[in-house]
Amino acid sequence: MRLLLKMKMHAGARHVYQANARAAMANAAMPR
Repeated sequence: MRLLLKMKMHAGARHVYQANARAAMANAAMPR
C-alpha cells in the first residue's frame, strides 16, 4: 500500500520534471 503511494508520487515528480525541462528548453530557444 505504501509502495503504491511512493510509486505514484515518483510518477508525479517525473511528470513535473519533464514539464520544467520542456519550459526551460522553450525559454532557451526563445531569447527575451
